Amino acid sequence: MDMTEDEGNSTVRLFSSRNKSRKRIIIAVLVLLVVCLALSLALGLGLRSRSEDLSKLPLNERMKRASDVLSRVPLIDGHNDLPHQFRKLVENKVWSVDLKAGWPDVHTDIPRIRQGQLGAQFWVSYISCDSQYKDAVRGALDQVDVIKKYVARYPDTFRFVTTAQGKTL
Repeated sequence: MDMTEDEGNSTVRLFSSRNKSRKRIIIAVLVLLVVCLALSLALGLGLRSRSEDLSKLPLNERMKRASDVLSRVPLIDGHNDLPHQFRKLVENKVWSVDLKAGWPDVHTDIPRIRQGQLGAQFWVSYISCDSQYKDAVRGALDQVDVIKKYVARYPDTFRFVTTAQGKTL
């Protein structure tokens, strides 16, 4: 009987310590969430109270301000599916489109990159889910090949970088 009682007590202690640990974790997470929410609200309200309504400024003044900001802080586009557009519209024939002249069928070309003062670009090797279990790997590699081709075609505009150290802003 003594062994059964000891086993029961150790089981209760085990579950009790687990519950205490879980409670502490839950309380810590809730406190962290409340602190993050409070900081977010405070920062948002603080920024709102100091900002002016730029929509009332004339367009040329807003463009001047935007250009000034972009000359000091590089704009980085984190998702561009131009390689997919090459695949979809011209069957990956990079040499069939002159990006320097502009390509009105897509969102990206060299004149718009320069006009928007784009500082860096992440190209997307996108393949439709329909390609799964068929030719998705080949399609993805084709997309990477397309990226390398137009980087090679326009070395004055694009540079293929694989590390953060490879890009100087």
